Amino acid sequence: IREHMSDHYLYKYYDYEGLKATLETGARLWSYCIGLNEPICRDIKPKWEFGGFQEIMVACVRKQYNPMDKALGIDYQKFLDKMTDGTLKLEKFVSDLKDAFNAEIETMRPHMLVCCFTDNKHNLPMWSGYADNHTGGVIKFSNFDKTNSPLAYARKVHYQNDRPKCKLTRAIEAKDDSYMLEVLHKLFLTKASDWQHEDEWRALWHEIPAETTEAVALDAEQLAQGRKLLPFAGEEVTAVYLGAEMPAAHREEITELMNRQYSWAEIYQARPDDKELTLDFDCLKSWQHELPLNK
Repeated sequence: IREHMSDHYLYKYYDYEGLKATLETGARLWSYCIGLNEPICRDIKPKWEFGGFQEIMVACVRKQYNPMDKALGIDYQKFLDKMTDGTLKLEKFVSDLKDAFNAEIETMRPHMLVCCFTDNKHNLPMWSGYADNHTGGVIKFSNFDKTNSPLAYARKVHYQNDRPKCKLTRAIEAKDDSYMLEVLHKLFLTKASDWQHEDEWRALWHEIPAETTEAVALDAEQLAQGRKLLPFAGEEVTAVYLGAEMPAAHREEITELMNRQYSWAEIYQARPDDKELTLDFDCLKSWQHELPLNK
């Protein structure tokens, strides 16, 4: 399921304010599709594949005992009748099927929540961007199975410039929304190749409209951006990495917060590596020893 998640850990980059707020509230910020930061990948549509009109006909024959798909309003019996009397325009029918399934996906898309992570804590572009020019930090999350966390089902993002391929006949034969949800997951787990340096993982949660979930109140700006704060188990925080350019006062504040609310977690300070053009991390606090913060 985890597609070889690195050591069962996921990392999330924050600017200082986001890092502090996440640790203080014990809640992660999830995004609806409107809140995703890449419009090209936000509204991606599937490339519907099928093996010809004969395959479509066979799929519709299998539907004849349940001819009306109530969710989409597709009358498969009418298709078979027209197929029999030779009045069916196959190209239009297939086009209508694709439009109907795309429309169904669009009704589900607004209820999908996404939380983005990476398995790479050394990523310099992300330290510069998401961690506000190295003044923010990174939280290491783990123990997902023990805490019944939705992050246990996080998937690795696939980077490609082609639309993800999905089977039209499988959509026809599906007995419920399970395949549409599978398609939606595939869409949210596909991003343009230019983003592959992020080594991104995504946790997905499809809310049922009537479903009630415990959430932390959002301010007006967050609501407008299509986001939602959902609490996480504190045990998921196993380490925090402080940016190389984080001011000393902020380092002390985060350290005090960690000691107060996440006393079991390790603390690291990022710094430029002495030999290579990358980051190294000095341990400030671990299970074995505790070192004073560098002023």
